[in-house]
Amino acid sequence: MSTESIHKINSAWILVILASFFFVPKINLLNNESLKKVNLLPLLFIVGAMSIGSVAAETQAINIIKDFLQPFFKGNAFSIITVSYISGILLNFLLTPLAAMSSFTMPLIQLGLENNINPYVMTYIFQVSLDQYLLPYEFAGLLLVYTSGYVSLSTLVKILIVRMFLGLVILLGIAYPWWNILGIISI
Repeated sequence: MSTESIHKINSAWILVILASFFFVPKINLLNNESLKKVNLLPLLFIVGAMSIGSVAAETQAINIIKDFLQPFFKGNAFSIITVSYISGILLNFLLTPLAAMSSFTMPLIQLGLENNINPYVMTYIFQVSLDQYLLPYEFAGLLLVYTSGYVSLSTLVKILIVRMFLGLVILLGIAYPWWNILGIISI
């Protein structure tokens, strides 16, 4: 993958070709019996969840969502920070955190700049909000823990709801006043 810019071959094709060599009889790293023992459903689900961001970028869904969010980014800095946090949480339901981070960081910064909010503040808020999960499919680590049966869905959701509200309380109760003291909210 790191040499893709040199040889101009999509790294996905290289990985497919390399994986197929594992089935060559003399190499015999994988065979039909060992492949049957692998639980592919969690892996396929994770791959599907991780590819959502690429699909959103290709279908221009990012611009549609940005246009939808724009009317909510009006008012004072406190309300814009709150809306940014909530929009990041809601984007987690549509995209995985990495997909949302790569797709929406710049549009969210642009929305903040239109309201004289510091890009660093907007980026921080967005990163914190994307780290708030409600369901296991939103983060691969949680998905692995849940699909392995180590924790029930109801227990996981209860913990994540408390974490989500604590994140908002810390952001608005500690970070926002501190940023005001430092004078870094506005540009």
